[in-house]
Amino acid sequence: MAAWGYATVEDAGESLEENEWALEGVTSGTIEIVDDDGEGEIGFSIFIEGTYTDDNGDGDWDHCDPYDQSSSQTDFTTTHTDDSSNSFIYACNTDWNYEDTREEGDKTLVRIGDSAFGYENGTASVSCATTCWVQYDDKVWDEALEDVGEALGGLGSMLGSTCFFAGGCCLLLLGLILGLTINDKTQTVVVQGGGGGMVGMGTPVVGAPGGAVPMMGAPVAAAPMAAPVVAAPVAAAPVVAAPIAQPNPAQEYYNGLLTQGYDAASAAQYTAQHYPGFQP
Repeated sequence: MAAWGYATVEDAGESLEENEWALEGVTSGTIEIVDDDGEGEIGFSIFIEGTYTDDNGDGDWDHCDPYDQSSSQTDFTTTHTDDSSNSFIYACNTDWNYEDTREEGDKTLVRIGDSAFGYENGTASVSCATTCWVQYDDKVWDEALEDVGEALGGLGSMLGSTCFFAGGCCLLLLGLILGLTINDKTQTVVVQGGGGGMVGMGTPVVGAPGGAVPMMGAPVAAAPMAAPVVAAPVAAAPVVAAPIAQPNPAQEYYNGLLTQGYDAASAAQYTAQHYPGFQP
């Protein structure tokens, strides 16, 4: 499964790198427009041989210079069975048109312009003043999206296979760890008889006189546990809360008068008027 996923991703990548031409190396031709969504097509991208340079610095790509770029030009045309007007638009301005270079055999191709924007079902006719290659952008984009979907599916298969294999390895490793860490919990009881020495598994047992011979695995009497010591209760010392000073509104009023600039005598007099019996 992983091999299939890898092959799918690789094939999708190769298909994206391939040029898909509706017309290839021609000066004229027709293309059937299939407008699946009824919203009009993106259109065509038209390429010719050349390189992206602007040696004279006029703001137009040099490969456009030999051709008429006026609104009435006929060097490059694209028309529709339902519309005889020329829909071709040059892509020559260096500021607005990005470099779109294609390799076709030993030829380097550059985009000279676009056409057929908004075309619906019908037949488009293309003519070029020099040998040209025409890309049907809608079909290329649709195929590219399908290839991306296949690539994602193949990637998912690769990841699924990898996770399955890794999960199996993890389970195997876990089993080995458990096998090494889980050991025999059986304890060997060592008994010292009155007339013999220490004995263990595989050693002859010498019993104490008049007593039964202890056997391995027999329950061993535990030593009696000491009675728990209960501590005498200790009376907790009473916690006495610290006295909390009660607010004294008279004193606060007096302090406020002092803050406002009154002398102590005047402040005391005014405070006593509001709080009889006040003494600073």
